[in-house]
Amino acid sequence: MATFKLVAVLLFTLYSSSVLGGPLEFSNVTSNIPVEDDSWREKALADIETHRKTDLRVTLTDSKGRALTDAKVHFEMKQQGFLFGTCVGVRQLMIDLSTSARFQQIILNNFNTIVFENDLKWPQWQTSQSNNDQNHRVSWTMDAINWAAQRNIKTRGHAMLWGSWRWSPSDIPRDPPGLRAAIANHVQDIGSRLQGHLVDWDVLNEPYSENDYTNLLGLDEVITWFRAARQADGQAKLFLNDYPHPGDSNFVNYDTEVLRRLVQGGAPVQAFGIQGHVGTEPWNIQQYQNMMNSFANTGVDLAVTEYDTEISNEQTDANFLRDFMLATFAHPRMKEFLVWGFWDSVHWKGRAPFFRADWTEKPALVVYRDLVFNQWWSNVTGRTDQDGFYSHRVFQGEYDIHVTTSVGKSQTFKTTVSHGQTAQSLSLVLD
Repeated sequence: MATFKLVAVLLFTLYSSSVLGGPLEFSNVTSNIPVEDDSWREKALADIETHRKTDLRVTLTDSKGRALTDAKVHFEMKQQGFLFGTCVGVRQLMIDLSTSARFQQIILNNFNTIVFENDLKWPQWQTSQSNNDQNHRVSWTMDAINWAAQRNIKTRGHAMLWGSWRWSPSDIPRDPPGLRAAIANHVQDIGSRLQGHLVDWDVLNEPYSENDYTNLLGLDEVITWFRAARQADGQAKLFLNDYPHPGDSNFVNYDTEVLRRLVQGGAPVQAFGIQGHVGTEPWNIQQYQNMMNSFANTGVDLAVTEYDTEISNEQTDANFLRDFMLATFAHPRMKEFLVWGFWDSVHWKGRAPFFRADWTEKPALVVYRDLVFNQWWSNVTGRTDQDGFYSHRVFQGEYDIHVTTSVGKSQTFKTTVSHGQTAQSLSLVLD
């Protein structure tokens, strides 16, 4: 154990040196954590090795079944299996000439997933149907979804229902029968029309605070909404999404209990979205880990769906992002990490994670890119043994496998290394 601890400390020293420009004192990384309490980092590194990587094994033969020895094998990662993404406005992405080209390039360079900030919320979806509104049009939304899909970028759905009057269409009924009918019609409409286009749906957003619907109809009515969402869209992963703070036990306990009731009631809820609006002070990471465990213990997957902070010092913000992402990526039930926008000028709080208003990069972007595209990215080369066999432990995701025989013949194969596999074995035959 002592040897591994030394490796863990060395890795974090390398993180801080390469990403942040110099050694980093652990006491400055996260607030409210004693300097000597570094055990969570050691375990997180081990968990990442266990849960985020897989042994990729290939055996190479020619068309006659003979082993290809001393062949060069290159495992080239093309896309992470974990979803890393951002929210974006459809108009800014597709229509507004002052932002669209830059937004598209930033997304292509940094993310494999997007979510629309407002365009799929019930009032905006209703407004967009005319296709003549200045801000929201269903044709623009479909163009944005198709733009992403053509570039192997997934789209999340946010949000079918946001259960308060203030986030609902102005004409929504406020009597139980009328509200039930309106909800059923909306879920069927938006779910069925977007079926096959979205990887996730936030079926209900912020149940802890936005609870006009459930106050009127009862909390168990949420089970009906999830069943309706599944009937409308048989493919998307169905989420409950909220903004719990790990230091607020009442909030965490409420969301945990709602998840339990949904699961026990037979609702097809598959995941819980932790929004991750951190606020002005860094979260205690160990409390955050406990919160993740509380939700995961109900049997659902997890995602960070709306990460941002209001931490004023950019270096402290970058340091915290590194720790937050490490703890998130290490949890075996975590599937996604999305930031809630990337540019200060259009961020809801004016403090986006990655770019200032003048488009200069913040330190947090350097941290993010180093983790996603360096620390957690595999690009390895080796040679087959006398049996035509080569193996390497790689991060899960999409790969090109480039093979070059000892006589110079080359061929490329594609594969996806999926989460949950301890090993993946491939028998490859060169034509």
